[in-house]
Amino acid sequence: MAKNPEIDPEIIKKTFDLCRSFALNILGTELTTQFLKDSYRKILPYFHVLKHFKLNDTAHLNIAKNTLTDKELLSFAVWMQQFLKEIQHFMIGLEKIEIESLTESLKEPLQQMGFYEYFHQAEELEY
Repeated sequence: MAKNPEIDPEIIKKTFDLCRSFALNILGTELTTQFLKDSYRKILPYFHVLKHFKLNDTAHLNIAKNTLTDKELLSFAVWMQQFLKEIQHFMIGLEKIEIESLTESLKEPLQQMGFYEYFHQAEELEY
């Protein structure tokens, strides 16, 4: 039986940067930062391990741990799902955001970690 691959915080930061860049291109800095912070605040009460993920003043991600657990990966996936969902609700007419397309350059490690599975499971959740 294969051991779960280590969850590399650098891959998570790159995933965050891809999602953030997508939002910056359509919303600009102020709205992107607002959506990141609002979605974070909505998810934190349900996923306390999200506290290891911090946004700095310029809405870049800092991770307080060198390795992450499945719970932290799940909390991050739910946060990104909520973030992208809020953008979609805000931008009338925006097509469904496909996370696999958005993160194409990181597809293999994200798939191995289970990120996509967590992300898609979170689609049905409402916060």
